[in-house]
Amino acid sequence: MKVIVSCGGTGGHIFPALAFIEKLKDKIKELELILVVGRRPIEKKLVPINEKIFYLDILPLKLKFNKETLICLLRFFKTAFRSFKLILKYKPDAVVGFGSYASFFIVFFSSLFGIKTIIHEQNVKIGKANRILAPFVNYIALGFKETEKYLKSYKNKIVYCGNPLRKDLVIIDKNKALEFFNFFKGISTILVMGGSLGSHKINMEFFKAISIIKDKVNLQIIHLSGDSDYASLKESYSSLNIPVKLYSFLDKMQYAYSAVDLIICRAGALTISEIIFFEIPAIIIPYPFAYGHQKENAHLLVKNNCAILIEENKFNSQNLSDLLVELTNNPKKLTSMRSNYRKIKTVFHRNLEDLILDLN
Repeated sequence: MKVIVSCGGTGGHIFPALAFIEKLKDKIKELELILVVGRRPIEKKLVPINEKIFYLDILPLKLKFNKETLICLLRFFKTAFRSFKLILKYKPDAVVGFGSYASFFIVFFSSLFGIKTIIHEQNVKIGKANRILAPFVNYIALGFKETEKYLKSYKNKIVYCGNPLRKDLVIIDKNKALEFFNFFKGISTILVMGGSLGSHKINMEFFKAISIIKDKVNLQIIHLSGDSDYASLKESYSSLNIPVKLYSFLDKMQYAYSAVDLIICRAGALTISEIIFFEIPAIIIPYPFAYGHQKENAHLLVKNNCAILIEENKFNSQNLSDLLVELTNNPKKLTSMRSNYRKIKTVFHRNLEDLILDLN
């Protein structure tokens, strides 16, 4: 069976696509697969070299006309042409798009050629590419049931599949997870992360907050900084006498998620799905420039009292330090937040990889 999987832009699109591919390979033994992505540095970093990869050179179009817009427009038409050629040459049995500009033309042309198509929407609020593609595809797979409100005209196509998670993301005994980081039992453990690229704002404000409260609370920290701030944070943390494990990127996230009592993070769809799975109390700072996706994702946890939301423009070291002292000194509050995840967990309609078999 020939399948094209297209995704790109951010880890929030790429990681679910890779998890889906992993499960699809287990399901279909005679599988010929092409992964279509963009050429951004994050895509080249995250996509495994053992996959057959087709790169598309595309950037989002901007309304303001200037030299950069002209370059984007040329790349836009080049991407359309190369996508068209790939479909004609490869003749896939099915195409699965995980959103972003890199997936749009692959899915669109495939649908016009009568090839079976699926789009997967990871966020609560549907993205621009998937919104346009919805009328043309066979199935619309959703990461969250709440997305249905944006797709009232296409209810017959909707299948709730959840966001595919990597097979190695399994819950580990907390003591074993703490041992992985050489951490102590009985001390509040905090995970800080800002998405696949890291967040300078979260990195800096969190460090300032810890500097304020380091003598008031007993904490141990796992901090995923991204590449840009790693060196400066490593030097800064060396002056604080607290247990810290600092990583630019951590592959074995199952240990981090299983060890922690509280997470401070953005609200990317995959992050939200992972902390729902691991039932982690959260302080969430939605990225404000992502088409409103992250704020809606965060509200899913906030309305169920699993998380506390702080807007980016109100997020600073002082209010964060106050909140950290309040939560770490109130374990009953954290226990209550963790137990509230039971309200969110639901049974999926189908696994995404099973939909491929239905199409075939």
